[in-house]
Amino acid sequence: MERLGIATAEEVEVEGLDLRIRDEVVANNGIVISPSLIGAWATHGTAAIKKNDRARHTNKLMNSDRV
Repeated sequence: MERLGIATAEEVEVEGLDLRIRDEVVANNGIVISPSLIGAWATHGTAAIKKNDRARHTNKLMNSDRV
């Protein structure tokens, strides 16, 4: 707000702004909705493929002893 010339930090009284907003919301039986934040995490499937290849290789070695 200061950068745009709307108000100074002293005029806004930033230190108590959160309480004033809360009090106004409560006094008017209002609600405050925060923005929806969605996150995701994934890995490439190569780790599972390597694990399966390793198991297949181990099984081949174990079965070759039986011949």
